[in-house]
Amino acid sequence: MDSKRSGLTLIELLVAMMILLVGIYSVARGFPRLFGLLESERVRTEMARSAEQELERLKLAPHQIPAAITGYCPVAIQDEQLVAFAPDIYPEATPDDPDVMMANPRDDLIEVSGELFEAPGVRPGSQVSIYPLRMGPAGIADPANPGEYLEVYHLTRLERLEEPPRGNSVPDGYFYLGSDGQLFAPVEYEHIHIDYAWADEDGVLHWVENEAVPNPGYVRAADVDTPMFSNVVPDMSRGKGRHTYEVAAIDPEEPYPPAWLPERTVAIDPVYGTTIALPAADAHRVMHVSYQVKMEPDFGGYLRRVQLMREDFEAPADTPYEHDLKLGLLEDEWPLFDEALDGTPLDLPVNCLIVDLATGETWTDADEWITLDESSGKLTFAWQPDGPAPLTAQEARGRSLRAYYRTIYDHTIMVQKAPSYFIEDAIAATYADERHEVLFRTYSVRRSAEDGDYAELLFPKSAIGQTVVVDYVVGEIVNGSFIIDRRVNNEMHVIRPLSDTDPAYVEPEDAPDAIIRPRGVIALNHPVADETTGAIGVMGVRGASLTVRAWWNTPQGRVQRISLDTLLMPRPLL
Repeated sequence: MDSKRSGLTLIELLVAMMILLVGIYSVARGFPRLFGLLESERVRTEMARSAEQELERLKLAPHQIPAAITGYCPVAIQDEQLVAFAPDIYPEATPDDPDVMMANPRDDLIEVSGELFEAPGVRPGSQVSIYPLRMGPAGIADPANPGEYLEVYHLTRLERLEEPPRGNSVPDGYFYLGSDGQLFAPVEYEHIHIDYAWADEDGVLHWVENEAVPNPGYVRAADVDTPMFSNVVPDMSRGKGRHTYEVAAIDPEEPYPPAWLPERTVAIDPVYGTTIALPAADAHRVMHVSYQVKMEPDFGGYLRRVQLMREDFEAPADTPYEHDLKLGLLEDEWPLFDEALDGTPLDLPVNCLIVDLATGETWTDADEWITLDESSGKLTFAWQPDGPAPLTAQEARGRSLRAYYRTIYDHTIMVQKAPSYFIEDAIAATYADERHEVLFRTYSVRRSAEDGDYAELLFPKSAIGQTVVVDYVVGEIVNGSFIIDRRVNNEMHVIRPLSDTDPAYVEPEDAPDAIIRPRGVIALNHPVADETTGAIGVMGVRGASLTVRAWWNTPQGRVQRISLDTLLMPRPLL
């Protein structure tokens, strides 16, 4: 009797299951990689969006942009010599020699120069004005001398006196600059910020911008050796009187903000360094602040910029009062703050710091009414009427907050600003021991190595890639006087590297403190009149580029970067 088969045999079923399991395993094995790629793309998108938001904010409020954001050491020590680095270079490896410091644009750009701000109004019940540092938090390497790392001042425009003052006494609102370079101003100003032109022995004009001169004193051009200083051109000068504020001593035991401050005195938040307090009389005054951002030692013991995220957001005022930080995976083993500015240990480490931008109050994830999920980056605020929070939900509504936090992958958004003005090497050389203050913004003029009919400007290697505009005059020297034939305003160039065959490319071979030779170059567009009598007078070289960079590390430890650039055109000098 024949029987008909139906279905699968056991062997066929086992073979089918094996094939299915192999397929499922292959797909499942690819999921982690797929999820990793999706997360990497999410982080890249979020960092790009954050950089774009920062760039747009700065473009809409250019008054908040500092005069420069630069490195405290735009050089690396190699073979016992100072070697300038280009701002786009990031070393992938740590040097084997512990005495070699590898400079790079993520860790070493810590100097914020001339951040311009309007002091906020004084809130009811307070006697001080609180300003949250825009590029901060600040770092004070020597708490016994905070004025070395924080400078606050305001400038008052002065008119130029045509005739020398009698008895060197200058009336209020004026300054006097002589052709020998000597400067006088009212005694209330310890320094004068001066823009001026000077002539060398060939009659060629040179321009210096925003030089701080002691009052009374001489402009630095009077100390120039080569080219030989001839005279200052007084009627081309502009002056501002500077009132510099004393920085109060740092004491975490004292309440902050202080109840009041003496005239022309500033205090910094002694714990976190995120805000500064000013006297009530300075409310709504336009001021400048220069400072170093928060630093910490790297594995070689060198002080480097702390990699952190700075994020502004509106206080959540609707239940459940939550805010999702842009990035999760916050660092919890390496706190953002574990000690105050003077080194005093904190009672509890801080992984996330929140600043109320209206009042300057600071709160942390260590407060019992703030909950932080380090993995997801979720902040929860317990705005309860009878709870420990300083605000209710209604009071928090509309408040602008700023959060600082550190992630395990060192996510950070940084701003790099080309210097607002460059100065000639001849002037920079007069700074002697203070040369580090001007090294990153020097230039020199030479005839082109390829075509002597044109002039070139040479820059430090750290300026490569920056955009500058140049104001200059072209003419000829007749009987020791410079006769102007052509004036050029706001000619724009991007500083490019020198060819390695150019003599200026060679590094100096003498002592480690030798002046770094320029390694970047631009060629001016208009030819000099001729080889013998033709001359060029550079009247201003000013940075025009602003870069916002997003940095982070991959789980594999590779440095990732997104750069966004824009231009900020300065006003012509001529």
